[in-house]
Amino acid sequence: MGCNITQLVVLLCYLSPVHMNVDCENKVPCGVDGTSPEKTCPGVGVSCEKGKDVCACPDTQYRSSNGFQCVNYEDCVTKKFDTHLLLKETADLYLVGLNSLLLSKASFRCMRCQHHSSYKDLTQVERGLVYLERVKKTVQERSEEPQADSTNSAGWHHRERKLVLWMQNNNSHELYIRYEPTQANEKAESDVFRVLHATDKCLIVAAGPTETGKFECTLWAKKNDILYLPFDCTFIFEQQCNNPAIVRDIEYFCESSSQ
Repeated sequence: MGCNITQLVVLLCYLSPVHMNVDCENKVPCGVDGTSPEKTCPGVGVSCEKGKDVCACPDTQYRSSNGFQCVNYEDCVTKKFDTHLLLKETADLYLVGLNSLLLSKASFRCMRCQHHSSYKDLTQVERGLVYLERVKKTVQERSEEPQADSTNSAGWHHRERKLVLWMQNNNSHELYIRYEPTQANEKAESDVFRVLHATDKCLIVAAGPTETGKFECTLWAKKNDILYLPFDCTFIFEQQCNNPAIVRDIEYFCESSSQ
């Protein structure tokens, strides 16, 4: 397979420091139209009266919605780590965000994580990683196709791999994953990773950071949330991740690939 499945579920998180400007060491004059010239995070407004000065964040930072906190732009939205919600969730989680370069070259598509079972105390959940893999057709498969399709040497095959996910010591910043073997001669593999962002609407997981300081991420969401992903999910994914690309629809055969 062209893209290692393990790379799609690895997680890593770095929290940037928050700088407080409560002493108002830096002041700027209000604009003639009553607006503050300081930089603010999306959706944040600062009241400003013409002819007066207001507190301002340093030039390289932005005023967040949380009082006088000054943050880097990529930290305008607070990360959440509601990883326990993932263990409770029974709906399918679709892969809707990925590195744009990987997305264009991937030998898989329609990837989603299906719920299988959970422990009563929700400390562990079993999920199936379901996807279509592009594989070279056999000679027999090509011979059985209509003449118009026989020149296509590759086709999409249904694949599934069992995953076991759990938290340890209620640490919501880390997620343990065990990859169950798909063949008799294989062994189960386990990893522990850190969560980048987890809510009841989306899960962002990442590896890295890369040389650019960005992460190689994947974004997962429930079907009903894909078209209108919450702002926190898209903002963190687009700001923290390398070459982010988001898919806003689900192809028809994704719905029937497990049949």
